[in-house]
Amino acid sequence: MRPRDLERHVATLDLDEVWRYLNHQMLFGKHLGLRGSVDRLRSEGDAKLARLEGLLAELQAVARGGAMTARAVWRFFPARAHDAVELLVLGGGHDAFADLERHMERLVDFLRAAMVRRPEDGAPARPFPRA
Repeated sequence: MRPRDLERHVATLDLDEVWRYLNHQMLFGKHLGLRGSVDRLRSEGDAKLARLEGLLAELQAVARGGAMTARAVWRFFPARAHDAVELLVLGGGHDAFADLERHMERLVDFLRAAMVRRPEDGAPARPFPRA
């Protein structure tokens, strides 16, 4: 199947729709340092979580007022299948992954040589055997 076009597409998104996908555990826990499960803290009426949620609501109101916009960008690329591999066909007739199988074989050889296993008996490390 051919892509419908090869143009770059840009769409403006509704901020409230984007915020529906916001991971509050990640935002409050990892980024803002809140310890514990957000769901549990919410059910317990945690004061720090309430302050952070209030701050988030204020920031969202400011963003809705025009301080922030969200856009998505995408583009379709032609592709073709070769054995079990999908190949992207980039502009100018250049097939960027035509040599993918050969390169993958070289990569596997490199990784096999780079990886070593450390025996549990204290013997010197030795490379993984070739398949």
